Amino acid sequence: MKFNTSKIVKAFDENLKLIYYQTKNGKLYFYVLGNSDNKDRFIYFVSIVNKILCCNCENFADGYFCKHICFVLFRCLKIFNYNFKKNMISLVKNNSLQKTNFFDFFLFTDEEWSELNMRFNLLSVLLKNSIFLKEEFNRFETFINSSNLLQIENKECVICLESNNFFSIRCNKCKNHYHIECLLVWYENKEVYLCPICKDKYFEDKLIILYLISNKKIPYNLYNNTNKKIEII
Repeated sequence: MKFNTSKIVKAFDENLKLIYYQTKNGKLYFYVLGNSDNKDRFIYFVSIVNKILCCNCENFADGYFCKHICFVLFRCLKIFNYNFKKNMISLVKNNSLQKTNFFDFFLFTDEEWSELNMRFNLLSVLLKNSIFLKEEFNRFETFINSSNLLQIENKECVICLESNNFFSIRCNKCKNHYHIECLLVWYENKEVYLCPICKDKYFEDKLIILYLISNKKIPYNLYNNTNKKIEII
């Protein structure tokens, strides 16, 4: 993986925000609102699983250690410190700066991993209002919880006419099955999200859930518009 300290600089300089975080079966998840203008703004998914960091942004897919991961490590968890003048990265532990080789091999030592998990458990204290959209946390959680309840199957998709072991979802009206990936492609550049076959609105309020299940970046405008239709209980 390629790394450049310019990503750390962007994590501090750009208007990135944390919307939601959770832990599940020892896995750490973060949802980060990107910096682009409102028209092209996205919510990105950063995960730490088995000590391995991943992001669903294009930069990470191209083999780069991205600014969203840097934002989580340096500004949210604050496990690392970056000295801008000396261009030096240190581990933050016991209120002191210590040497780290993480950015040479992208592997946490047991000591670093223990520190990271401790900091995750203290996130509610560590996070500043300037980087955490606290008012969005409960709203986003409704989508997370709904994604766990949505019935996902493995059926032939009426768009691509294949099964391929992809996740599929059924329209409750016409009973046709669609791969989640195929539906999201179908809805690209559309403003109305109707069932491709029967034109029912069944999928309209489920698009964010489909993005979550497919681990794709979420268009922020779509999230905001869907938010208005979701009643938070």
